[in-house]
Amino acid sequence: MSVDEINTYDYAGELVCDFSLSHASGLKVNATYDVDSDTITFSHKIRHPEIIEIFDGDELAAIFDPEADNAGLTLRESAVDSRRSEWVCSNYTRTLCEAQAYYYNEDRRDRGISAYEDESTPFTYHELQGDSDHHSISIEVWEDGETEFFAEVTISASSVESFLPNG
Repeated sequence: MSVDEINTYDYAGELVCDFSLSHASGLKVNATYDVDSDTITFSHKIRHPEIIEIFDGDELAAIFDPEADNAGLTLRESAVDSRRSEWVCSNYTRTLCEAQAYYYNEDRRDRGISAYEDESTPFTYHELQGDSDHHSISIEVWEDGETEFFAEVTISASSVESFLPNG
């Protein structure tokens, strides 16, 4: 895996660095580290045709409706194959709807969040928590209407050692 770029998100004043990673196989994932919980969240973008294939359209529409109580998604089990199985779980419940955030197309760890909105791109996001503690879905809706879905898996940072050669 190699780091292609580092970008920054501002979620209600909380700075989150996003590491875009790629593998020689073509796999692309993003990773963020949460200092407070000592966890790493890996996210994988889900293309729109896949979203419709693995989730019900009516359930998807309800996710974007702030008045829809108990909005959630149920995975179509028939749509799960080996390349998706580690990224998704059976059920998700919406935990956040229409929250405002900002994206910086650069690493801002040394400079922090800008007071000037013109240095960032605003977007709205939604979050869903899976019935397994380590699965979630994040949805980003950009000003131009583009909507991006990310399947997320959160693991303990200490468990990364098991992935490294020679312990």
